[in-house]
Amino acid sequence: MAQVGRRPTPTNILDLRGSRWSKTRAAQQQDYHSRILLPTAPDWFEEKAQGLWHHLGAELATLGILTPLILALLTRYCVALVQWEEAQILLSQEGTLCETDKGYKYLHPCVKLVKDLGQELLRLEQELGMTPGSVKSLGIQPRKGVSHDAKAHKKARFFQKKT
Repeated sequence: MAQVGRRPTPTNILDLRGSRWSKTRAAQQQDYHSRILLPTAPDWFEEKAQGLWHHLGAELATLGILTPLILALLTRYCVALVQWEEAQILLSQEGTLCETDKGYKYLHPCVKLVKDLGQELLRLEQELGMTPGSVKSLGIQPRKGVSHDAKAHKKARFFQKKT
């Protein structure tokens, strides 16, 4: 039978949020949930995918949510993003419409591929904490020196000493 209700939040994410449930689940946690260092990228990865692997893997390791289970998601994400980029480039070169020998127009096959890969990427980004909503739910603070708050920026400009 299928599980009813929301999926349980991973313990590492609960821990980042400061939830009291993370301590309860920590006792039940198994070895495959332990945090790890980023291994080398798979040999069969293209150059772009290897760059993504190192960049995103380092970010996930810094956040403390890199586990053996997350490595599989990271692998799928890197491959899907490279495929999505290639399909998007092909669409920009050839256009979204193709024409048959008799003059009928139809959608380029890459249109569906881009759409499907985009949906998969969004799902993987939500799982890996790479969307604004999932970043906020993780409780990740913005880096020092980078302010995305427009109100704070206006206030700083207003009170800035004029020369």
